[in-house]
Amino acid sequence: TIVTVKQLLSEGLLTIPEYQRPYKWNQHNIASLFNDIKTQSDKPAYRLGTIVLHRSENDEGNAVLNIVDGQQRTLTLILTVMAIIKHYNLNESTKSKEEPDIGNILDNLAHSVPILAEKQKFASDISVYNLHSNFQEILRIISRGELSIEHIDFLLNKCEVVIFILTDESEAFQFFDSQNSRG
Repeated sequence: TIVTVKQLLSEGLLTIPEYQRPYKWNQHNIASLFNDIKTQSDKPAYRLGTIVLHRSENDEGNAVLNIVDGQQRTLTLILTVMAIIKHYNLNESTKSKEEPDIGNILDNLAHSVPILAEKQKFASDISVYNLHSNFQEILRIISRGELSIEHIDFLLNKCEVVIFILTDESEAFQFFDSQNSRG
């Protein structure tokens, strides 16, 4: 399935499983992502990549979508939306009155994204450090005006990911392995 960033981050079942490696994206990765958003924003759509999910149940018997591949990108998108929401909530005077659709989208994401973020568990200090550092960097970028309302609109509504949902865990890992080793 092809979904927008807005649709991806509205999916409340996304989970980072314990077996995932630490979150290691840094400021260079953030800069590359934002540069792509800026340079591609004149396109009708832009694909950010593939996310491989494994549908299963958690210990309570609730359905979850474990992220097998795409964790770094997904977490960075979560951080970005949280930073956008924080910036515009703290800065009521800069809320775009001429872009009410963005305000509505952000209001909707303001409910789903923090819940999505809070349910993730990170055993690695590396992940916690990088998540915090990247969030602060994204806030700085937004506060400097380097991610305009038009860029935010493009990110949420025109940037897309291709999602593969598999129900067999070994099949999900096989798919992940073939995507990463053979393209």
